[in-house]
Amino acid sequence: MTNEPAPAPPISFTAEERKEFDAVIAKYTAEGLDRAGAVVAVTGLLLKACATRHLTCTPALLRPFIDEIEGVDNARRPRGSGGGGGPGVGGRRRPRDEDDDDGDDRSPTKRPKVDYGALLRPADAAGDFLDALVSARVREVAKRVELFSLDPKEAIRAIVTSPHAPSFPPSLWKAVILDQYVDLDLVQANSFAVEPERPQEVFLGEHELEVRKPKVVSRITSVAQWNIVWWAYQQAVLFVFPGREMELREYAKHINNTFQSHHERFHLRVLNYDRAARVHIGQTRSLLLDDVVTLHELRHAHLADTGLHVVAFSGDKGLERGQRQQRDRARPTRKNGAAEICLNYNRGRCTLAHCRYRHVCTDCQGPHPAGECDKPARS
Repeated sequence: MTNEPAPAPPISFTAEERKEFDAVIAKYTAEGLDRAGAVVAVTGLLLKACATRHLTCTPALLRPFIDEIEGVDNARRPRGSGGGGGPGVGGRRRPRDEDDDDGDDRSPTKRPKVDYGALLRPADAAGDFLDALVSARVREVAKRVELFSLDPKEAIRAIVTSPHAPSFPPSLWKAVILDQYVDLDLVQANSFAVEPERPQEVFLGEHELEVRKPKVVSRITSVAQWNIVWWAYQQAVLFVFPGREMELREYAKHINNTFQSHHERFHLRVLNYDRAARVHIGQTRSLLLDDVVTLHELRHAHLADTGLHVVAFSGDKGLERGQRQQRDRARPTRKNGAAEICLNYNRGRCTLAHCRYRHVCTDCQGPHPAGECDKPARS
């Protein structure tokens, strides 16, 4: 890039505003500011100027000033440097001391690269023993996750531009490539969306921010919905983790068997169990999805009547008589004296063990959420 005058800005600045911009460039030229500081200062002045004119700050408005800063950088680079910029901010080289004239043309010291894998690995025989306990499948998945984690943004760019990638919400690809929990409710919401998922881009200097519009989410409530969404999720996982077909098939088989072995009124518990299992497995690199059969405590917490999660959502269960009476006195009541029913409990959202409202079904007044009720709703 030649050191030519920058083109005129898309909008006309006042003499005072232009003076402020020139002062920033002059200060950067005199090395009173580094490149990052100059960009931030120019961006602040540009945002202020746009606000007074009720305009949106866009990259086109900022580009002329970035060109001026790059022109200063080019003027500083010695000839033959190839535009590499050298060490430091904005391509400036560290000035050599007068005493540093021993003819040793050493390059600046680089920060040593830390091998965190070796740092976190158990030492000696303990590490070899633990490695023997980890299956080859687990090590293969962990290796791919480590590679994706080096530059997740570039990995996602390659995925969404690939003609072979399956249809999947762009905002959820990061969780997929890092083998973390994916909210299937969001996948279902995207399946029936009437507009594509496009984040609003906001530019601040050289940095780009994405602000995503909140989307109305409908929760999965049946085994049929779960299987449809699971198939879409499975295609996304297999695209970035080929070879996991059996693992995903075994997990789906386990969840479907759990659905079949529980009455339909308790399918909400199975859905919560599925979410909890995938959250737990996604937080560790030593388990895969087909290891769900070993999570006995988790299964009990979400499926058994005495399970911690079930009792927390059942309200009256697990409370002593005195505690129930004290809670009932604090409940809002209707004109007929009956306590109001907790709507969040019936939607599967209330997690209070001592809720002020009654944790009963809105349809039959039974001790279960409306989603687990097998009686027809009252008209």
